[in-house]
Amino acid sequence: MDPKIVREVLDLKLHNQRKRNQSQHLAKVVLTAEEANSIFEEFHCSQFGGHCGLEKTHRAIISCYCWPGMEEDIRKWVAQCCQCQSKRAHIK
Repeated sequence: MDPKIVREVLDLKLHNQRKRNQSQHLAKVVLTAEEANSIFEEFHCSQFGGHCGLEKTHRAIISCYCWPGMEEDIRKWVAQCCQCQSKRAHIK
């Protein structure tokens, strides 16, 4: 099936299921693991993300994007992030 059609169908389903975020735009549906990983890197690991931990990373990503299993993916990635785990160890 054409990926553009799949994305359009998922966007329409999302439109009917999801609340609008603060800026009144709907979250973009992410279809591939590579896209999801790039988004995580951008929101969590870049100088703008700052390794802010699970809650802030999840909140930032969910305001713009959506994919199946997103919460679990973010939880796994943050748990595997050496910088976040190091910060956590210093806090305890």
